[in-house]
Amino acid sequence: MNPAKACQPLGAVFASQGYEATMPFVHGSQGCVAYYRSHLSRHFKEPSSCVSSSMTEDAAVVGGLNNMVDGLANTKALYNPKMIAVSTTCMRALLNTEPCDMLIGNS
Repeated sequence: MNPAKACQPLGAVFASQGYEATMPFVHGSQGCVAYYRSHLSRHFKEPSSCVSSSMTEDAAVVGGLNNMVDGLANTKALYNPKMIAVSTTCMRALLNTEPCDMLIGNS
């Protein structure tokens, strides 16, 4: 038994992979997504897909809306999924900013 119970954001990525033609999109750094992909690939012994908004320290301070909008557009253009499941990393939770609030407030 090798349960995948490292952190809540990993669970969000794992849950989103249960939906057909869905691409998990993590609003956070590339390092977090690399960890999620690595952990799930080792657990299931097969490749795991996931993309990120590639946030840097600067984007973390100002919220990273541009990173998220660009990342979502790139995800749609490159992978053309039926659904994009957006989740956050622990960094976004600590800064208390929600992706939905960011998008709705700036639409």
